[in-house]
Amino acid sequence: MSAPVQLPSTYRKLVVTQLTPDFRKATEIVTTSFEAELQERQALEKAKEQRGSDAGAATAWLTVKVAYVGINASDVNFASGRYFRNAKTPFGCGFEAIGEVVAVSAGADAARAPSVGAVVTFMQYGAFAEYVDVPAALCTVLPELKPEYLVLTLSGLTAAVALGEVGDLEEPESLRAARAKEAGQPVAADEAPRPTTRRRKAALVTAAAGGTGHVAVQLLKHYYHFDTVIGTCSSEDKAAYLRSIGCDVAINYKTEDLDARLTEVAPSGLDLVYEGVGGQTFNTATAHLAQHGRLIIIGSVTSYQHGDQVEWAHPQGVPLSSLLLRLSASLQGFFLPNHRASSPAYMARLLRLVQAGTLRLAVDQHCLKELKGLEQVVDGVEYLFTSKSAGKVVVPL
Repeated sequence: MSAPVQLPSTYRKLVVTQLTPDFRKATEIVTTSFEAELQERQALEKAKEQRGSDAGAATAWLTVKVAYVGINASDVNFASGRYFRNAKTPFGCGFEAIGEVVAVSAGADAARAPSVGAVVTFMQYGAFAEYVDVPAALCTVLPELKPEYLVLTLSGLTAAVALGEVGDLEEPESLRAARAKEAGQPVAADEAPRPTTRRRKAALVTAAAGGTGHVAVQLLKHYYHFDTVIGTCSSEDKAAYLRSIGCDVAINYKTEDLDARLTEVAPSGLDLVYEGVGGQTFNTATAHLAQHGRLIIIGSVTSYQHGDQVEWAHPQGVPLSSLLLRLSASLQGFFLPNHRASSPAYMARLLRLVQAGTLRLAVDQHCLKELKGLEQVVDGVEYLFTSKSAGKVVVPL
């Protein structure tokens, strides 16, 4: 076991001080202490006990020294208060990070909790900080400290779980649990879900060169073996990159007409759409759904900063409900925290695919090389909305 690490008396974190989609105005860096954070955590745990939730359950906590943080479009939603009703400032922000364990809470199960010196990634609110206290159950141990692994924490896991569970490409977790219960056995954390017989002819990934999009492209092509995987992007360089990772058709929406190109390359319609752009892109993709097609909504990035909304409009004026009814098609939203039970199996699979070389992880090189520290996390968030980023946006601390 590694020797204990001497922790500083104070550290810094980024907090939301006012609710606004302007991330720079919403946040500021503050200095806090481990003692203050411990008191806040104990107060929360006491409140949970009084409500009767998780009564008697001891939580093993890890203190992680953060090395890299992941940037997400949803950081803007979080800072504007859209995820929580009556959100009260100040509160920590940032969803994910990678770092080294520097302390383990007393009483933690040594056989199960990562030890001091272990490299872990985690997804927890308040990740934009120099140090973070995280429940051990929320951490995944990594083989090494590399920023590329941060692709998996939220973006990669979103793609994997959304495609498998919501995309109806695999038997959902509820059925796996029911089958295990009938057999009198628990569901293994790394059990491989069973594939379904959903048609796998044509799939579309929007913002395909982004953090979650490039993972979705590779899973659809190399793991689920769709005949034609189509990806949208904003430049010829991104189009070339998409073709290099298995995308059959890369559509540059700035120079090509998405509607016309989809008619050309997917004349029978789209069996599956992985959609996070929103606006007119959402409308066009929905209008091209095949019979029994399914569109997974993972976000609507075009509306996050300014709240711009585009009303549903079909070229022939067909109402959305009528279109879905006629095709027996479906739209379904996806939010990763609602799928915690099935996430460990998918994370284990993603790590295996990376180690086997089947899944190639991309990190935006501009932010990785040009930005550093909590002061420039805001720059990373703003850069994500310029359409210039390629791969996962990661900022080193």
